[in-house]
Amino acid sequence: EQHLQVLWLEQKFFKQLKTIQGESIEVVSAGVWNKEAGPDFLKAHLRIGGRDYRGDVEIHLQENGWYQHHHHQEARYNHVILHLAYWQPVRSLPINKQNGQQAFAGYLDGCLTLPVPQLLRLIDLDFYPSKTFAG
Repeated sequence: EQHLQVLWLEQKFFKQLKTIQGESIEVVSAGVWNKEAGPDFLKAHLRIGGRDYRGDVEIHLQENGWYQHHHHQEARYNHVILHLAYWQPVRSLPINKQNGQQAFAGYLDGCLTLPVPQLLRLIDLDFYPSKTFAG
């Protein structure tokens, strides 16, 4: 997952990102990488389907990570506007939040500009925050 977080932070290794409904996602600001408990990126600014949204972004390898980690039951995830997963499941799940609202969802598989093995070689996790954020 940390490699996916780097991809989100860098904003240069994917193209034509879309929601599961097919709406385009334009990243105005990826947000601040959160290394504490809570969503992966805080205070992001996204343009989804031509409308501006500000809030948090959560990233998992698989979509069901949202439910496995019980984010749907935690108020600190109520500001998540986008949940990204690498793999697209056979049947997508709605990303329900504790407050009864839904977050947008999207998948990175198929949107990457380079093959995954090459991306893994390019990303040196030592250059990014791991246990603490020293921003």
